[in-house]
Amino acid sequence: LWIAVGRFEVNKDYETLINACSQLMAKGQSNWVLIILGDGPLRHEMEQQIATLKLGNHIIFLGKQNEVINYYHAADAFVSSSAWEGMPNVLTEAMLFNLPAVATNVGEVSKIMNEERGIMVNAKNAEALSEAMIQLMNKDPKTLAEMGNNASRFIKANFNIETIIKKWIEILN
Repeated sequence: LWIAVGRFEVNKDYETLINACSQLMAKGQSNWVLIILGDGPLRHEMEQQIATLKLGNHIIFLGKQNEVINYYHAADAFVSSSAWEGMPNVLTEAMLFNLPAVATNVGEVSKIMNEERGIMVNAKNAEALSEAMIQLMNKDPKTLAEMGNNASRFIKANFNIETIIKKWIEILN
């Protein structure tokens, strides 16, 4: 079970993610489901793309959710297809909840992701995104759990309230 979270906006590039999912099917990978939490102006367009590609049994839009914690706990991995980002809050949230991730190397992603926590790919590249998703799906459960634990430890160590306050004090002084 994959999870993606974010508004249906141009920068989130769900079009590339949906195309990557279509490639998963073309490569014989059919044992997956992607849930997407969020809403926005491009949702209808993405629903049409999913219908055209016949991915309705694999990609499920759940709309805007105020409580995403249970969805993170239910998922096996997180995927982000952003074309551009600043600091990707949803990626840090997913990592906090022990999810290994596939994410595009945009904005500050490279500062929080590495091969011990997930896989980074170039933006706007459905082929690379699908290959990274397959790579992650082919890992054994123990390796996935280790990656998720590494991700959570990293976020807890670097984004806890004490660390953030210290960084703000350094900036303000």
